[in-house]
Amino acid sequence: MNILKIENLCVETSAKSQIIKNFSLELECGHILGILSPTGSGKTTLLNCVAGILPKNLNVTGNIELAQNTVISYAFQDYRLLNNCTVLENLIIPLKHLKNILIPQKQEEALELLQKMQLDSPEKKAGVLSGGEKQRLSLARALIYPSNLLLLDEPFNALSQEVKKSVLDVVKEQLKSRSAIIVSHDKNDLDYLCDSIVKSF
Repeated sequence: MNILKIENLCVETSAKSQIIKNFSLELECGHILGILSPTGSGKTTLLNCVAGILPKNLNVTGNIELAQNTVISYAFQDYRLLNNCTVLENLIIPLKHLKNILIPQKQEEALELLQKMQLDSPEKKAGVLSGGEKQRLSLARALIYPSNLLLLDEPFNALSQEVKKSVLDVVKEQLKSRSAIIVSHDKNDLDYLCDSIVKSF
């Protein structure tokens, strides 16, 4: 069973410059797909299409079909954190509108995940974090959200090799019960995490 099916997706700017041309994809439930292609090839645009958050100045044709009851969480390349909120608040706030979520229980889970991500100051404001810390927080926020489809856009770019190894292990564990599309320029990361890799896009 597919969680996602894309048929003949084309995206172009209002000036008729093509970003994505005739792209098709089928993602099975539980499958982890890596996308490896050069900067500027449209990988982030593809993830935004799946998430339904493209800017209005882009023209889109083709079909994107998600399985019923698909819930998406997204780790953005530009982090999109609430800089005036604490590390812990950045994880908990997106959960507060969900039904049947016990926030105290999720807070305990969040603290455990932050520890695994080597973010040891949950009361620190997100705006003062380093680039690597912000990236780990953005990734943790996507992981803790109760989704069945993860979109990860260059999720390890700002991490040192030492930190990346432990973060990769955390992500691999979290992916066991989900489907995912992971965009990365690092083939080794994708080889470690993914069931298959798309190399031309």
